[in-house]
Amino acid sequence: MPFHISVELMEPLYQATAMDGETAEWPPHPARLFCALVAHADLDDTAHRMALTWLEAQEPPAVTVPARPMEAEHPRAAWVVTNTVDPKKVTHGLLPGRTAGGVPRAWAQKTLSGTRLWFSWAAEPGEELAPVLKELAHRVPYFGRSTGAGLLDAWCGPDEPGDEDGWRQRWRPAPTGQYPRGSRPIRVPYRGYLAWLEETFEEQGPAWSQSLTHHYLDPDHDDQPETPVVDGPFGDLLTFSFAPGVVLDPRWTLELTGRLRSMVMGALGPVS
Repeated sequence: MPFHISVELMEPLYQATAMDGETAEWPPHPARLFCALVAHADLDDTAHRMALTWLEAQEPPAVTVPARPMEAEHPRAAWVVTNTVDPKKVTHGLLPGRTAGGVPRAWAQKTLSGTRLWFSWAAEPGEELAPVLKELAHRVPYFGRSTGAGLLDAWCGPDEPGDEDGWRQRWRPAPTGQYPRGSRPIRVPYRGYLAWLEETFEEQGPAWSQSLTHHYLDPDHDDQPETPVVDGPFGDLLTFSFAPGVVLDPRWTLELTGRLRSMVMGALGPVS
């Protein structure tokens, strides 16, 4: 039977910033869930490590979430202590340790129509690993930002409904190596992810630096027929780009392409 990990948020808000740093992440990324499990696991425990290694090796899960989420008009803001004191300046008594000028940090968030979301894997972990994954899920106190308190659970059983009732929608992974129209890249676990996270932690780097993405099909995408492709005059077309920061003056386009053609033809040798 499929394996599921559910998240019951304590309030209908999902607080997690997307990779662009501006909007809220949506849908919740399976890699974020995996990182939460790793953060609360005992990696010296063989059972915990085996369970996480099994999970990272599975195909990307389907993600079921409340339908019609809305970007919050006002992001969640809070004071964050930097624990750094400028010895040349007197720190304000109400903001101990801050050097950011008393400006609160803000985090994007989504307002949801419900509080329950879950991740579904097609594979079953087996009788030995299933209770370990359930234990790890119960250890996680929040999902997304630390203010997003939630209750996590894990179980094996029939697949739960997706968007049939109109208030939930399911994001399904596209076939590996395919990028369908209307799909979206989402961070997912992968073989070796746990080891890379451990190494990054030792180097005090961010977890997102080890991210890999997989394209997911957007349930809200209206799949209109694509414009038919018109065959061009060339069977094969070679394209190339300049290095970042290099800009070509349009007046030199013909000169450049002419010289490139001459060099290529010269490398081919005489044509019989």
